[in-house]
Amino acid sequence: MLAKWVEDARHALERDLGAWVSSTVPLVGAEGSSGAVVMELDRGDKCIAKLVQARGRRHLLDMLRCDRRPYLPEVVGVYDFDGDRVVLVVRWLEGATSEHPYDARAAARMVRRLHRDYPLRGSHLDIKREIIRAAYDGLVDSKVAAQLFGYVSRHARLLAARPTSLVHGDLHRGNVLMTSEGAKLIDIDDIMVGDPYIDLIYASNIFRHADEHLWGYLFIEEYFSHAIPDDFWPTVNCYAIWKLLLIMHSQAKARQPGSPVADIRSMIDEHRGLEDDEPHWFSRLREGVRVGCTLQAGSKTE
Repeated sequence: MLAKWVEDARHALERDLGAWVSSTVPLVGAEGSSGAVVMELDRGDKCIAKLVQARGRRHLLDMLRCDRRPYLPEVVGVYDFDGDRVVLVVRWLEGATSEHPYDARAAARMVRRLHRDYPLRGSHLDIKREIIRAAYDGLVDSKVAAQLFGYVSRHARLLAARPTSLVHGDLHRGNVLMTSEGAKLIDIDDIMVGDPYIDLIYASNIFRHADEHLWGYLFIEEYFSHAIPDDFWPTVNCYAIWKLLLIMHSQAKARQPGSPVADIRSMIDEHRGLEDDEPHWFSRLREGVRVGCTLQAGSKTE
């Protein structure tokens, strides 16, 4: 038996598209109160229906339904389910997730376009509050909390001066789909209005995943057209702290295993006790790229 939200989405889709849903296949845990299903229509095309949190993003999803962009999945419908959640239905996309490091350049151009196309006004994150909450709940010890709080406090003016736009909210390699029409963003459940640098958290903080360093390096360089602004590293580091704390709270609430505490400690070490803004992995890779380009140029002149 299908979950109620799946039944409601199927009826709404048939009503709006004038097509019959011939099959409904669970994608991720569709039998529960959350997850996703693939709905195949009798005319041959497919949609994905997902139950997502509506708070603060229902109007954004409606906006994307009316204003289609080539780098985003087509939003077919947004249907109310309860006071906190809506059913989001998007058109199925054929492609493969970004695996090759050089896909990062196409992904960066796409994300930069998203930020420029939707310069929306919004509020800034209260990162200090998240640090205090994590310390109060015993998720980080007092020494780590003091380091994080001090770092965010030093860069409070930078954070307050940053512009805001529509951001994906959960951008990583797995949410970049390489299709025959180019790179596209998928899984838009977490879209929000905030600092565009929020979408660069993953690319800038992959220090524990050496196999992804080149992807992050190429993404950041391409996003900024090889001219990284001075405010980028201190600002995005503050957002990385915020993201790790959110993950920590979520895992603690659900009693899920994870390593956000280790990630925070690794981040502190990577930035030499949060004294350096640019992470060491990025500095090392940039120097390696520079040396490689120099050697290549020298070999051509011989």
